[in-house]
Amino acid sequence: MKIEDCEVGMKVIRRKRGKTRALKEGGKYTIKRIYKNSIWIKENPGVKYLPKYFEPVNKFEVGDEVIYNCPNGIKYESIIFGIKDRQYAIKYTHKTIEHYDVVKERQLSPLKKKDELEVGDKFIFSDSKVKIEGVSFDEFEEIKVYLGKRLSDGMVFKFREHEIDEIIYD
Repeated sequence: MKIEDCEVGMKVIRRKRGKTRALKEGGKYTIKRIYKNSIWIKENPGVKYLPKYFEPVNKFEVGDEVIYNCPNGIKYESIIFGIKDRQYAIKYTHKTIEHYDVVKERQLSPLKKKDELEVGDKFIFSDSKVKIEGVSFDEFEEIKVYLGKRLSDGMVFKFREHEIDEIIYD
Protein backbone atom coordinates (compact mmCIF):
# COMPACT_ATOMS: atom_id res chain seq x y z
CA MET A 1 0.00 0.00 0.00
CA LYS A 2 1.21 3.55 -0.71
CA ILE A 3 1.03 6.52 1.66
CA GLU A 4 -1.43 8.26 -0.72
CA ASP A 5 -3.90 5.40 -0.18
CA CYS A 6 -3.88 5.81 3.62
CA GLU A 7 -6.61 7.62 5.55
CA VAL A 8 -6.98 8.26 9.28
CA GLY A 9 -9.48 5.76 10.70
CA MET A 10 -8.93 3.33 7.84
CA LYS A 11 -8.81 -0.38 8.69
CA VAL A 12 -5.71 -2.19 7.43
CA ILE A 13 -4.31 -5.70 7.58
CA ARG A 14 -0.65 -6.50 8.26
CA ARG A 15 0.76 -8.39 5.23
CA LYS A 16 4.55 -8.31 5.64
CA ARG A 17 6.75 -8.42 8.71
CA GLY A 18 9.16 -5.56 9.29
CA LYS A 19 11.75 -5.23 12.04
CA THR A 20 9.16 -4.98 14.80
CA ARG A 21 7.12 -7.96 15.90
CA ALA A 22 4.60 -5.93 17.90
CA LEU A 23 1.95 -6.37 15.22
CA LYS A 24 1.25 -9.89 14.04
CA GLU A 25 1.06 -10.76 10.37
CA GLY A 26 -2.57 -11.02 9.22
CA GLY A 27 -3.82 -8.84 12.09
CA LYS A 28 -6.35 -6.07 11.48
CA TYR A 29 -5.50 -2.58 12.73
CA THR A 30 -6.68 1.05 12.50
CA ILE A 31 -4.59 3.98 11.21
CA LYS A 32 -4.38 6.66 13.91
CA ARG A 33 -2.07 9.21 12.30
CA ILE A 34 -0.28 9.88 9.01
CA TYR A 35 2.87 11.97 8.80
CA LYS A 36 5.22 12.23 5.81
CA ASN A 37 5.86 8.62 4.69
CA SER A 38 4.80 6.87 7.91
CA ILE A 39 1.63 5.77 9.66
CA TRP A 40 0.86 5.24 13.33
CA ILE A 41 -1.42 2.39 14.37
CA LYS A 42 -4.08 2.90 17.07
CA GLU A 43 -3.33 -0.48 18.65
CA ASN A 44 0.42 0.30 19.02
CA PRO A 45 0.64 4.14 19.09
CA GLY A 46 4.29 4.56 20.09
CA VAL A 47 5.72 3.13 16.88
CA LYS A 48 5.57 4.39 13.30
CA TYR A 49 5.25 1.99 10.37
CA LEU A 50 5.78 2.05 6.64
CA PRO A 51 2.53 1.59 4.72
CA LYS A 52 4.13 -0.98 2.39
CA TYR A 53 3.67 -3.57 5.17
CA PHE A 54 -0.12 -3.12 5.16
CA GLU A 55 -3.09 -3.56 2.84
CA PRO A 56 -6.56 -2.01 3.18
CA VAL A 57 -9.35 -4.12 4.61
CA ASN A 58 -12.55 -4.23 2.57
CA LYS A 59 -15.48 -2.60 4.36
CA PHE A 60 -17.98 -4.98 2.74
CA GLU A 61 -17.97 -8.64 1.70
CA VAL A 62 -19.43 -10.52 -1.26
CA GLY A 63 -23.14 -11.08 -0.69
CA ASP A 64 -23.62 -8.00 1.52
CA GLU A 65 -26.71 -5.90 0.87
CA VAL A 66 -25.77 -2.21 0.65
CA ILE A 67 -27.06 1.17 -0.46
CA TYR A 68 -25.47 2.46 -3.67
CA ASN A 69 -25.27 6.27 -3.57
CA CYS A 70 -25.43 6.97 -7.30
CA PRO A 71 -23.70 10.16 -8.57
CA ASN A 72 -27.09 11.46 -9.80
CA GLY A 73 -28.30 11.56 -6.17
CA ILE A 74 -30.53 8.49 -6.27
CA LYS A 75 -29.96 5.69 -3.75
CA TYR A 76 -30.43 2.05 -4.76
CA GLU A 77 -30.57 -1.08 -2.64
CA SER A 78 -27.82 -3.26 -4.10
CA ILE A 79 -26.02 -6.53 -3.55
CA ILE A 80 -22.25 -7.05 -3.87
CA PHE A 81 -21.19 -9.94 -6.08
CA GLY A 82 -17.48 -9.21 -6.53
CA ILE A 83 -14.56 -7.31 -4.98
CA LYS A 84 -11.15 -6.34 -6.37
CA ASP A 85 -8.77 -3.60 -5.17
CA ARG A 86 -11.42 -1.94 -2.94
CA GLN A 87 -13.81 -1.68 -5.86
CA TYR A 88 -17.10 -3.51 -5.70
CA ALA A 89 -19.15 -5.16 -8.41
CA ILE A 90 -22.80 -4.53 -7.54
CA LYS A 91 -26.22 -5.41 -8.89
CA TYR A 92 -29.23 -3.10 -8.44
CA THR A 93 -32.67 -2.64 -9.98
CA HIS A 94 -33.92 0.60 -11.53
CA LYS A 95 -37.38 0.72 -13.12
CA THR A 96 -37.62 -3.12 -13.18
CA ILE A 97 -34.32 -3.40 -15.09
CA GLU A 98 -31.31 -5.02 -13.42
CA HIS A 99 -28.12 -2.97 -13.65
CA TYR A 100 -24.54 -4.03 -12.95
CA ASP A 101 -21.80 -1.59 -12.03
CA VAL A 102 -18.34 -1.36 -10.50
CA VAL A 103 -18.14 1.31 -7.80
CA LYS A 104 -15.72 2.61 -5.19
CA GLU A 105 -16.16 1.89 -1.50
CA ARG A 106 -17.07 5.51 -0.69
CA GLN A 107 -20.18 5.21 -2.92
CA LEU A 108 -21.63 2.44 -0.75
CA SER A 109 -23.36 2.59 2.64
CA PRO A 110 -24.38 -0.31 4.85
CA LEU A 111 -28.04 -1.28 4.73
CA LYS A 112 -29.70 -0.33 8.03
CA LYS A 113 -31.56 -2.88 10.10
CA LYS A 114 -34.82 -2.15 11.90
CA ASP A 115 -33.06 -2.02 15.28
CA GLU A 116 -30.33 0.38 14.04
CA LEU A 117 -32.45 3.38 13.02
CA GLU A 118 -31.62 6.87 14.31
CA VAL A 119 -33.39 10.21 14.74
CA GLY A 120 -34.19 11.63 11.29
CA ASP A 121 -34.49 8.25 9.55
CA LYS A 122 -37.77 7.45 7.78
CA PHE A 123 -39.81 4.28 7.42
CA ILE A 124 -43.19 3.02 6.27
CA PHE A 125 -45.81 1.81 8.75
CA SER A 126 -49.07 0.50 7.24
CA ASP A 127 -48.94 2.72 4.11
CA SER A 128 -47.86 5.85 6.07
CA LYS A 129 -44.45 7.52 5.93
CA VAL A 130 -43.00 8.15 9.38
CA LYS A 131 -39.99 10.21 10.47
CA ILE A 132 -38.20 9.19 13.68
CA GLU A 133 -38.17 11.95 16.29
CA GLY A 134 -36.78 9.93 19.22
CA VAL A 135 -35.25 6.55 20.07
CA SER A 136 -35.43 4.60 23.34
CA PHE A 137 -35.04 1.05 24.63
CA ASP A 138 -37.78 -0.94 26.37
CA GLU A 139 -35.89 -2.91 29.03
CA PHE A 140 -38.89 -5.09 29.90
CA GLU A 141 -39.42 -6.36 26.32
CA GLU A 142 -35.72 -5.84 25.42
CA ILE A 143 -36.60 -4.09 22.18
CA LYS A 144 -35.95 -0.67 20.60
CA VAL A 145 -38.85 1.79 20.64
CA TYR A 146 -39.14 4.72 18.24
CA LEU A 147 -41.12 7.92 18.64
CA GLY A 148 -42.20 8.81 15.13
CA LYS A 149 -44.16 11.58 13.44
CA ARG A 150 -46.47 10.61 10.59
CA LEU A 151 -45.55 12.88 7.68
CA SER A 152 -49.07 13.08 6.25
CA ASP A 153 -50.70 14.75 9.29
CA GLY A 154 -47.97 15.29 11.91
CA MET A 155 -49.42 12.89 14.49
CA VAL A 156 -46.85 11.34 16.84
CA PHE A 157 -46.89 7.63 17.68
CA LYS A 158 -44.75 5.06 19.47
CA PHE A 159 -43.42 2.25 17.26
CA ARG A 160 -41.56 -0.95 18.07
CA GLU A 161 -38.98 -2.24 15.61
CA HIS A 162 -41.15 -5.20 14.54
CA GLU A 163 -43.92 -2.79 13.45
CA ILE A 164 -41.75 -1.21 10.73
CA ASP A 165 -42.75 -2.41 7.26
CA GLU A 166 -39.95 -0.85 5.19
CA ILE A 167 -37.04 1.54 5.75
CA ILE A 168 -36.91 4.57 3.40
CA TYR A 169 -33.51 5.56 2.04
CA ASP A 170 -33.64 9.09 0.58
